[in-house]
Formats: sequence, C-alpha cells, structure tokens
Amino acid sequence: MGLESENIYETGEKNQRSSSFDGSETNSSSPSEISQSRKEKGNVSVVKGFSTFEEQERAIDSHVAGIDEALAVIQDDEEFEYSEAEDARVRWKIDFFVLPVMCITYGVQYLDKTAVSYAAVYGMKEAAHLSGGAYSWLSTIFYLGYMIAQYPAGYLLQRYPIHYFLFTASFLWSACVLLMAACTNRQGLLALRFLSGLFEGCVNPAFVALTSMWYKREEQPMRTVAWYAFNGVSTMVGALLGYGTGHIKGSLPNWKYPFLVIGAISNIWSFVYIIFPKNPVHAKFLNTREKRVAIERVRKNRTGMETKKFKLSQALEAFKDPQVILLVLYNGMCQVTNAMSVFSGLIIQGMGYSGINAVLLTLPSGAVTVGSMIFAGVFAHVFKKGRIFLCMFVSSFTIVGALMIWKIPDSNPWARVVGVWLFSPIASGNALALSLLSSNIAGYSKKVTANATMFLFYSVGNIVSPQLFKPNQVPEYIEGLQASLVATCLFEGVLVLLAVYYMYENYRRDKLLEGHPELNFTEKNEEFLDKTDREQIKFRYIW
Repeated sequence: MGLESENIYETGEKNQRSSSFDGSETNSSSPSEISQSRKEKGNVSVVKGFSTFEEQERAIDSHVAGIDEALAVIQDDEEFEYSEAEDARVRWKIDFFVLPVMCITYGVQYLDKTAVSYAAVYGMKEAAHLSGGAYSWLSTIFYLGYMIAQYPAGYLLQRYPIHYFLFTASFLWSACVLLMAACTNRQGLLALRFLSGLFEGCVNPAFVALTSMWYKREEQPMRTVAWYAFNGVSTMVGALLGYGTGHIKGSLPNWKYPFLVIGAISNIWSFVYIIFPKNPVHAKFLNTREKRVAIERVRKNRTGMETKKFKLSQALEAFKDPQVILLVLYNGMCQVTNAMSVFSGLIIQGMGYSGINAVLLTLPSGAVTVGSMIFAGVFAHVFKKGRIFLCMFVSSFTIVGALMIWKIPDSNPWARVVGVWLFSPIASGNALALSLLSSNIAGYSKKVTANATMFLFYSVGNIVSPQLFKPNQVPEYIEGLQASLVATCLFEGVLVLLAVYYMYENYRRDKLLEGHPELNFTEKNEEFLDKTDREQIKFRYIW
C-alpha cells in the first residue's frame, strides 16, 4: 500500500499565531504570551493509507519525534465520527479489561505494605528484637525507599512500556515480602522493607498516568477512587487473612505466615502485566475502529496520551507551576495521618483487646474507606465541580477521629475504636487529589515529573509520620494524634488556595481570549501535540 504523509501544521497565517501563553495580566498580554516558536513541528506528521497500527508505527518513530503515540493511528480523516453507543461500548471494555487489573494491583500492594502490622501483633517485634523505636523504622525506611524511587521511576515510566514497568516492580516487591518471612533480626527486615518501598513506589505514578490515558476527565474521579478504594478492600481482606494466619498451627512462628501468604498472592498476580496493554493503541481487546474511538474519547482532555521522549522544559515547568506546588504540599501533609494504617492494630490492642481480636477490629476501617470512596466517586461523577471541597469534607473526619481517641476516657474503648475507623475517609480525599493531578496537568514529561514530585513528598510525610508515634506513648500515641490534627488543618488551608488558583486561572484565560480573539484558533490534532496545560490557552482546570 502506498505511503502518503502530510505535516499536521498548516502553512500560512496560522503559523504566525500561537496556542501558547503564560502571562499574569487579565486584559492585556505581552508578545511572549501570544507568540511562541513551534518546536519539533518538522518531526510531526500524520500518516494515511495504512490498514494496521503496526504499519503506521514503523512509519512514525514517536520516540525520536517526541510526539504523542496517539498520532500514529489518527489517520487523515478529520470527519471521523462515532456514536454515543460506540463510546459507551469502548468505555465498558476499558472498565472490564483495564480497571479491574488496576484495582486488584492497588489492593495487593496495600496488603504487602501492611503485612508488617499483622505480623507485629503475632510476636514479630519480640522475635526480631524490634525494641524501642525500631518498629517505627520499619514504616519509615519503607517510605525512604519509596521516596528515592520517584524520579528514576518517572523517567523509566516515560522511557519504557508501562506494562513491563509494572510487571517488574510488582514482581520484585512481592519477592521482598516473601523474603521477610526468612528474617531473624531487624537488620534483615529493615533492608527488605527499604527495597519493598523502592519497588512499590512505582505504582501510584503509573496509575495516575494510566487513568489519564484511558479515561475522559469527567470519568477520572470515579475510576481513581475505584482503584484507590482497594486500600479499603485490602484492609478488610488483610484483617481476615491476618485473623486466619493467627490460627495456623504450623512449624513456623505465626508472625511469618502473613508475609508468606500475602507475598505469594502478590507474586502470582504480578504476571498479569505481561499481557496488559501499554496504551489504548496497543489494546488487543479493541478492534481498529475501537482504538480510534478510545483515542477520540480522551481528545477533549487536552492532556495527550503517551510520549516517550523526555522534555526537560516540561519538567522544569512542573517545578514552577503553582498547582503542582500546592498539590505537593497537600500530599506531604496529608500523609502525616497515614501512620494509623501501621499503628491501628497496636492502638486497638492497647485499649484492652487481644492481639487476634485487635487485628479483626481493623476490618471496619476498610469498610469505612470503601464507603467513603463510593460516596466521593458518585458525588464527583454527578457534580462536575467541587472535587476540592469534597476532599476537604471527607478529610475532616480525621479531626473527629483523632479527638475521639485522645479525649474519650479509657472506660469507653468502643468509642475510641470508632475514632480509629474515622481516620479512613481521608483516603477518598487523597484519591480525589490524585484525580486532579491526572485531569489538570498536560504534557507527558510534565505529568511524570509532577507525579514523581507529588509522591516524593508523599514519602516525606510517611517518613515523618511514624516517628511521631513514639513507643513511650503507648497505647494512645498522643503526639502522633496531635500531629495528625495539625497536619489536617494545614492541608485543608492549602486546598482552599488551590481552588482559588484554579478559579482565577480559568477566569484569566477567558478574559485573555476575549481581549485577543486571534488566539482562539484550532490546530489540527492540537490535543495530541504534547503541550503543557500552561501552553494551551483553551485548557480549563477542573476543581
């Protein structure tokens, strides 16, 4: 079949106009706001006359050109149309084939992360000589590895196929969990927890990228809370597994079985990623037309799909973007409350419950997490605006829970246990914040850099948090509860600033377009030119 290509940029007057801007005035603009050279335009072409994606991919090397891989399958048919029924069918297929894999993976990695809390109530601390603050260091060192992984993971995520990236990470972290059962001292446990954090640190950034490339912006909150909700599902499943392993009468100490059972489940699941599609254009469960529909579905996102060439200018923009700075601050402070996932069993045990019953009483925390996720997902789906204020609402339960544990007398342990459960809804707020990251940041290099920075501070919060739960404050850990109170109040203020920034920026762009109508033009396939949100005057932020 003959080859025919054309440059996606049209010649003439349009080439003198710019779709890029970044100014601070509302009704006036400098020349830099309305003109910018179009970099790499000579490398970008739309190829027509191909019957399969493989033929098109050979003709266009997106790794070299630095363009979105979606352009390799968008043929020269500007009048491509599809029906609502086709849209729904493709969405259903994505929900059926992609979303469950993400959900189960997220649940499995959370099980791996919290296996240590189940082992702790069965004698691991005594057997491995985890005296004093050594147990807290099991959580701290995990997130130290998690933090170190972020920028290398962001680079590898852009450079290599995402499914192989996730397979490698999940296989290695599950191997670390299995090996913890062989440890006899704290040095071995600490080393493996560090490595486990190093490999698990790849999941969240990858899932933010996956959500962005498969779903429309208005669909992303529901799907993000869906896979994030499996933290809660895993809390319930883990409590049952922990309870069950506590009844095993084998030759090994009981604290080893949570690592063996959970690690084995995780290791087997990792092989699913060998057949997982790296992006919609490679999805074998979609036919040729459905692949095109999958691409067109995310066109209006204006965030692109996937670009394999790293662009330093986009990375630098991420560090200067106010929304990234505010989201990073929010995420770091939010994670100060996360030590409850590790210490909840010990706190409940300190209220007078036996170790095995303390593990069982962590199960409702998972139910509360799932319930809050369902509420947040449905609300965000029905009401297209208000994600930030919903995040603030569900996070406020942490304040109530901390006060209940702190102030209710020891004579009323059930009420204090409920306080532990009320730390769970904050997870749905964190999921909503992640949906903002996938919806509001365009430019693939910028997105992976913002993801890495956000989860670096996620790690910092989780490194600090366990150190605030000091062994001399057992069982209430008052200092840790107070830190959670303060952190929640601070990040709620940051969320208010983020909402104000989004509203102002949308208003400023509307006014800029009114004052400069020459900017309101359309480039062919402009949604897939790998431009950042600050380079697109038509981009509007969802809040």
